[in-house]
Amino acid sequence: MTEVKNIFTSNDLISRFLKNRGSKTYLKLFIYGPLRGGFFGFAFLFTIIIFVKLFIFLLAFNVELTFSVKDVILASFGLLFGILINLLYIVKKLYYYDER
Repeated sequence: MTEVKNIFTSNDLISRFLKNRGSKTYLKLFIYGPLRGGFFGFAFLFTIIIFVKLFIFLLAFNVELTFSVKDVILASFGLLFGILINLLYIVKKLYYYDER
């Protein structure tokens, strides 16, 4: 089975960044990649919040189905964690790629 390649954090992109350090590879590696991971983290947590609220609404009596700003703020932690995880992953790959 073939492995799905992440174009924002792949070894090819890291090696190109280390060779010429162009602005396009810099943007892809350090901006687009982490933002993409942050967006997926936000979407993941927001989806979980929606499903939990729907589940509680369907099972409980006398409960209103409401969404508030608190739900979006809670899901934004997924954005921050996604960005942080992707940045740390890129830094780890750059560190180990330089050692070889």
